[in-house]
Amino acid sequence: MSDANTILMRSIKEHWSAEISTVCQASSVTPAFLAALIANESDGKNDAQRFEPAVFEKLKEVLLGTRPHYAPPGIKRPITKQDLLAYCDPGVGEERGDFATSLQCLHNLATSWGLTQIMGWHLVEFNSGLGTAWLATPGGNLQFATRLLFWFAEHYGLDIATGFGDLFTCWNTGEPTGATHDPQYVPKGIARMAIWETL
Repeated sequence: MSDANTILMRSIKEHWSAEISTVCQASSVTPAFLAALIANESDGKNDAQRFEPAVFEKLKEVLLGTRPHYAPPGIKRPITKQDLLAYCDPGVGEERGDFATSLQCLHNLATSWGLTQIMGWHLVEFNSGLGTAWLATPGGNLQFATRLLFWFAEHYGLDIATGFGDLFTCWNTGEPTGATHDPQYVPKGIARMAIWETL
């Protein structure tokens, strides 16, 4: 790996090692894996966001009733119209949100957030009452990341402490047999783990 990757992993260690350590102490996820996941997804930028128009269109179709549900690979359960209504427009009567607020909520669900770039719709999938702003906080993002990793490990029968290649693939594609958009996504993650261990 290049010096740039060593510099990146040092920066992540400098800025996020405390948060990584705290989260990993409460789980079986290794600090090296979580640090490499951060490197792969956001280059250590906590304010990273990426809107996914194709995901927005699918969620919109579910909300409009023209698609029965949203169910990408690896999802814990399909997201239905009722799920989206409950999450994006939970009020009744005068408390009911306006159209612009609901549209922004849907936009947020179709956006990836924070250090590990978690898609907002995962909050709906796991029946979380938390908003997407929580995913943009370092602690919230990393806590939820471990929750997702445990789901992938349980769902696919992976060892969360050793199945790093499959877990990287799951994170990127939703399943261990998926084809990552970047063919080097998994090799980069494994190499960055090794760099972390030397720091």
